[in-house]
Amino acid sequence: MQLEQAIFTSARTRHAQGYHLTSRSPGITDQVAQALSQWSPSHGGLIESNIDAVSLNYFPLPSNCGVLARSVYGGPEYSDRGGLQIVTRMLVFHREQLADYSNSPLILARLALALGQLRLSSNLNQVLEPVELPDWTALANAAPKHNSVEPSARVQTLVQRLQTGSRVAVIGAENPQELLEELFQQTHPNDRLDMSFTTGLKPSMHRQFRVQFLPAADPRQRGQLAAQGVECVDLAV
Repeated sequence: MQLEQAIFTSARTRHAQGYHLTSRSPGITDQVAQALSQWSPSHGGLIESNIDAVSLNYFPLPSNCGVLARSVYGGPEYSDRGGLQIVTRMLVFHREQLADYSNSPLILARLALALGQLRLSSNLNQVLEPVELPDWTALANAAPKHNSVEPSARVQTLVQRLQTGSRVAVIGAENPQELLEELFQQTHPNDRLDMSFTTGLKPSMHRQFRVQFLPAADPRQRGQLAAQGVECVDLAV
């Protein structure tokens, strides 16, 4: 399976400066590139400030594509604003390519990371080529097994909210990716590719994820989320 890839970060290149796509493989059109830039975080976009913070993100595109992205801190910001740059590596695929992966971006994420993809690169301006991933028959054991155990109350709550078409902000999850695994197991394969998510990006009007995770949310932030049509689900309650 061949996937396109791109890098979005803050850098000064011959084409632009500041946050932009510093590199992309040939199959990414200008229309897709514009969408990637809209969904990618810029300075201060990660929730956590610790240097090893990471956010796994997935979102569909109107062009029948899907994007799996991983955002981390890179080197020092080149501009005068200081701090660390945020680097987002992305894999772009056609939705039908994930049919043999149970339509799960999480399976793709585990595979890509195991093969060294989606990781921070020392050369952010490198020439990118499409990524070749093994087919499903070679990785059948990597698929999550069907979970016959009754889903936890927290997952049932999220499933109910999402079935109504709501966007949700999950407050207080200790392990967002683990909770996402449970949620995807309880989501029909036909609906999984519409389940956009982020495990660690700050809320933004320009990134309308179906599921986002926050360690905490004060009344002001809850009000802002509500104004954007996002329902808060407190796991600690």
